[in-house]
Amino acid sequence: MSRGDDDTFQEFPYDLKQQVAKQVPDHKVESVVYPKYETKGELEQATESFLEW
Repeated sequence: MSRGDDDTFQEFPYDLKQQVAKQVPDHKVESVVYPKYETKGELEQATESFLEW
């Protein structure tokens, strides 16, 4: 299994922000990329840990 890094999504966060901002021009739109998060074990447990974080 490969792991992502800070460059995995490339320009997607910026592109998403631009597209959403066009649809709601009266709102401030931000796109946040969370830092790399170490996961181990089952995905369900990792998801729960991420949500608690």
